[in-house]
Amino acid sequence: MKFDRRAGGKGANQAAAVARAGGAVSLVGAVGEDGTWLVRGIEGYGVCTADISVVQVRYAPVFPWHMPSR
Repeated sequence: MKFDRRAGGKGANQAAAVARAGGAVSLVGAVGEDGTWLVRGIEGYGVCTADISVVQVRYAPVFPWHMPSR
């Protein structure tokens, strides 16, 4: 089984849409050390991530799901 890493979620998707439309938008929150790629990705849309903390965690949750081939 192949796993792909993809960013998303309601808040991140809405923030990216606002930034792409030219609005000023920031996200506030925290990610584990293994989630810094998420922060970099959302910054690529122009979202301010200055208030996102990177925290040390021993285990970060993973939520795998399977999308059947069409």
